[in-house]
Amino acid sequence: MEIKSEKLPNSQVKLQITLSTKEFAPFSEQAFLRLSDSTDLKGFRPGKAPQNLIRAKIGEDKIFQEALEICLPKTYFEAVKKEKLTPVSDPEIKIDKYDEGKPLAYTAIVDIISEFKLPDYKKIKITKKTVKVGEKELQKSLEDLQKSYAEYEHKKDSAQKGDKIEINFDGYLKSVKVEQLASKNHPLILGQGGFIPGFEDKLVGAKKGETREFELKMPTKLRDQILAGKTINFKVTINEVWDVVLPQIDEKFAQKVAKKPLVEMKKELLASLKKRTELEVDRAAQQEVVTKIAEKTEIEIPRSLVEKEQLHEMHHLREDIESKGLNFADYLSSIGKKESELVSELEKQAQQRIKISLILAKIRDIEKIKVSQKDVDREWEILSRSGYKTEDEEPAKAQIERHLETANVLNFLVDLASK
Repeated sequence: MEIKSEKLPNSQVKLQITLSTKEFAPFSEQAFLRLSDSTDLKGFRPGKAPQNLIRAKIGEDKIFQEALEICLPKTYFEAVKKEKLTPVSDPEIKIDKYDEGKPLAYTAIVDIISEFKLPDYKKIKITKKTVKVGEKELQKSLEDLQKSYAEYEHKKDSAQKGDKIEINFDGYLKSVKVEQLASKNHPLILGQGGFIPGFEDKLVGAKKGETREFELKMPTKLRDQILAGKTINFKVTINEVWDVVLPQIDEKFAQKVAKKPLVEMKKELLASLKKRTELEVDRAAQQEVVTKIAEKTEIEIPRSLVEKEQLHEMHHLREDIESKGLNFADYLSSIGKKESELVSELEKQAQQRIKISLILAKIRDIEKIKVSQKDVDREWEILSRSGYKTEDEEPAKAQIERHLETANVLNFLVDLASK
């Protein structure tokens, strides 16, 4: 088999593949046998008719098409392997020439991940934050725990900071109701800052049964990019107002909450806080180091791969919006955008995610970072116990393996960069 490889723009490669008559003959024979099994001729028992009669009934064109269906995938993947390519899409294949008794020539154009050079990632440096969890953080955690065990007494006076209220509210974006900004019998502690910035301040002084309407600008940094920075009109009705009565943090409280002495409960809280803080510090360090490596790395990412990632993100966005009861078309209309415009806005994010994924995969291969089957099985057991079910375990376990390998690569990079 003769292979000619030509690099094209936009991370594409053109493969010109030629098979001699002798090389193509086995595929023709296999195609004939496959088709003849389902071909009957009157007057002959199955499998006893002369080949020339069977070939005449099937037709050479049909045999050729069947031979191509067998030949093209096999020879294409052999060529990809020989040329050491990493395809990221199905190939576009065109038959260049074929006459009976002569060589078969075809062209395959495919998107690939081009070879790219990593910077000296072992010289990347970051300053990893020191985990500081002490009395101040412990006290804050105890106060949060105290609030979660608070008792409530109805009050007739207006709601003040520190009071608990129950509300019905609806949010509107350009007169279109936003389902994720609507709720009934919603509990809220005024002054805790657990909701949209400025929302709670608008309700201070309100009484049971009162309705208030106001505008608020949403934060610019929101996971929901459609709502980020937008002005929302809210209509809020106060259903109930309560005084919040906090319990004393003492031995009785510790027994109620943890069934342990107060000193033991504090020790466990402190350990839990430290672990959570360490995880947050680790995530921040991982993000910093991969971002620094990505900034120094040039990768030509195939357009098809970026578009696939954009559509994947768009699909999740649509599902999220529709799961909250909002029609996606109405949502797009309310923000004055087309779906194609939203997909375009996701391009930069998609490119960065793909870039980082490729970098981590290459470092994994260079450093030969692996995970044990024992670790994969342990994670699979945890996932299964949580209720996850699938007919085929292998793809799920392969995904777990990739996830664990990526985590190990990130830890490896942080250890190097923070020394």
